[in-house]
Amino acid sequence: MENLAAGEVSLHGKVVLVTGGAQGIGQAIARLAQQCGAQIVSCDLKPITTGGQAAQEMLNLVGDVSREEDCARFVQDAVTRFGRLDVVVNSAGLLEKTRRTVKQDLATWKQIIDVNLQGTYLMSRAAAATMIAADRPGSIINIASITGLVGFRASNAYGVSKAAVAMLTKTLAVDLASRNIRVNAVAPGLIATAMTAELRHTTGVEDGAFLDRIPMQRFGDSDEVARAAVFLGSDWASYITGVVLPVDGGWSAFGGPGNAQ
Repeated sequence: MENLAAGEVSLHGKVVLVTGGAQGIGQAIARLAQQCGAQIVSCDLKPITTGGQAAQEMLNLVGDVSREEDCARFVQDAVTRFGRLDVVVNSAGLLEKTRRTVKQDLATWKQIIDVNLQGTYLMSRAAAATMIAADRPGSIINIASITGLVGFRASNAYGVSKAAVAMLTKTLAVDLASRNIRVNAVAPGLIATAMTAELRHTTGVEDGAFLDRIPMQRFGDSDEVARAAVFLGSDWASYITGVVLPVDGGWSAFGGPGNAQ
C-alpha cells in the first residue's frame, strides 16, 4: 500500500480496466483514474473516438461483456500490455425503454440482464482469477443504480439487473475478502448523460418533476460518480468492501410524500 499523505487520491502505479469506457460514466471514470496516475484499459462495444492524446494513451479494447470469451480477453490483454491488473470498474450497461410490464418483451429483458448482470459477473470472475493468481491486492467496483435500491415504474429489467448487481457486490466482497480483493459498488441517481437524457425524453416527464424528487435539486454529473469510483479503487478505501454507495443527491434517502422541498 502506498504512503497516504494528505492530498489527492492517487492511483499511481495501478492498472485500471473500465468497461463501458467509451462514453458516459465509464468514460468519466477512465479519464479521472488516468489523471490520478493509473494506466487505463478501456473496453466497450465501440472504440473511443474522443479524448485526444489522453485517450490514445489508453489500451482501447472492443468487445461485449455479456460474452465470456470477450471478458477473458479483456483481462488477458490488460495483463499482457501492462503486466498486472489492480482495479476493474464494471460500468458497461444498457437502459431499457420505459414500458409498463404488460407491454415489455422477453428479448429486451434477456438483453438487459445479459449485459448489466451477467457482464458484471463474468468480468468480476475473470478479474478475480487473475488477481488471485498474481497474489496481489485488487479492487472491483460495480456500477449499480438507485433503480436497484427503490422501485421505478416501467423499469423492470433495468431495476432488477441493478438490484442484482448490488447483491452480487456483497456476495463477491464476502467471497474475495480473504484474498485481499475488495468489491464495492456505486449507485448513481439521475446523472446528466446521453443515456439518462433519453430516459427523461421517453418517459415524457418534465425535468422539474425529477428535480422535485431530488433533495439537492439538480442532476448529478458523471465526474461526481467518477470521484466515488476512483476513491473506492484507491488505497484510501483499503478497509471498505461490500458497500453500495448512492451518488444521487439524496434521492434514495428521501421517503416522505410529495416533493423533497
